[in-house]
Amino acid sequence: MKTLAKLQLLCVVIVNFVHQTKCETCDSPPRNDPCDTPQTVRVLKDPRRSWEYSATGSDQVCDARLEQRWYRFEDEVGNKLTIPYGNNCISRGKCGTFIPVNIHGDAENPSEQDGIVSRQACGEFLGICCLVRYTICLRNCGGNGIFYYLKPPFGCPVSYCTANTLDQQPCEEGQTRNQQTNQCEDDYPRMTGYPKIGLEDINEIAIQKQIIFACTIPVANPSTADDEYQVKWIRDDYEKPELDLVTGETKTATVEIKLLFPDENARLGFNIQCEVRSKFKDKVTWSSWRKSNTYFAGLSIYPTIIEVAEDKPAT
Repeated sequence: MKTLAKLQLLCVVIVNFVHQTKCETCDSPPRNDPCDTPQTVRVLKDPRRSWEYSATGSDQVCDARLEQRWYRFEDEVGNKLTIPYGNNCISRGKCGTFIPVNIHGDAENPSEQDGIVSRQACGEFLGICCLVRYTICLRNCGGNGIFYYLKPPFGCPVSYCTANTLDQQPCEEGQTRNQQTNQCEDDYPRMTGYPKIGLEDINEIAIQKQIIFACTIPVANPSTADDEYQVKWIRDDYEKPELDLVTGETKTATVEIKLLFPDENARLGFNIQCEVRSKFKDKVTWSSWRKSNTYFAGLSIYPTIIEVAEDKPAT
């Protein structure tokens, strides 16, 4: 099913590439001037359209059923399709959709005197900017804002992407702009690398009389107490069902070997890994899982091959 979905999406892109929106140069613009009847211009105000919104799961915007007509965007969402990204495209997954479509930042908005003009809107796919592209019509209606004559894209999930201003770069992945401070803030604590797994301190092992493994979480500021981490333990093909929660200043999780063998006696000779994700205590967004190195708990013999000759010593 996943392969079929990818083929369908690729077909959508090919259709988009060949069938661009009409109004190619706006030599034959829409019959009505939206400045004459601004009250008939439809409003789009889904906050997911913002270039600062990242799509999650099935919660994605799709404009395939968008009616072909004049639109304007609410200020809370972003009132322009022009994104300050130069000749680059908005990355996949932003603006609440798989393929965000926007007008490039080097394309100036029209003046009121320009009338209805055309601009190229682009989307990135397969690593190629503007593989998905449309020509749309714009009209600057002064105090009423800029109106856009939009046509639905061919397929889902593809949608038009908005921004509030031209002097801001979008926040990085995993960040959201604070509307009060206008600064990008992390959605979750950032790990500086990947977790590292190994044996717990040998003195602690001697005290507990158990083999204990430790998963060290890489963080920039270990003393931060307002974050929390979930740790998942994996032994070969077995995944420990209970997740460990790490909070406070200690950024290390431990597990006894016996907990990795719930239905059999513990033994050596297995691979173990840990996976970690992070979250701020006062937020609901978790980071993606990060997997540690693989640690072999057992005895290994090196070299693995020994050549013996009758008249020579072993090598």
